[in-house]
Amino acid sequence: MILAPLTYAWRMARADAAPLGIIPRGKNVESGEIVTLPTGSQVITWSIGLPAGLRSLTTAPDGGLVTDADGVIRFPLAPADLAATPAKAVMPVAVRITKDDGTGRTVLLGTLELLD
Repeated sequence: MILAPLTYAWRMARADAAPLGIIPRGKNVESGEIVTLPTGSQVITWSIGLPAGLRSLTTAPDGGLVTDADGVIRFPLAPADLAATPAKAVMPVAVRITKDDGTGRTVLLGTLELLD
C-alpha cells in the first residue's frame, strides 16, 4: 500500500526566520503506537521553493539538515533567505525519504507562507 504524502502549512513572520522543524514518525504495525522513525539508514531530503530558487538540504553528512537532541530535524532559514520574498508569499515545501537501496517516497507536501 502506498500512502499519500501528509500535508502541512507553516506560517511565519519575516523577523521570526528560525529553523523550521519536523519529527519523522510512523505507526508501529505490531503495537499500533506512533514512534519516531530511525533516520540512520535513510536520507531525508527537505526542499523549499524560495524566491531565489529551490533550496534542498539532506540528513546525509554535510547535507545541511540538523537533528537536535529531541529528534527534531531542523531546516535553517536566515533573514537573507527571505529578503527577496514578497509579503504573503507562499512557497512549496517537500520532504522525501530515500532508503539505502535507492527507493524512496515523498512523505510531506506543504507550504511556507511569509506573513509580512
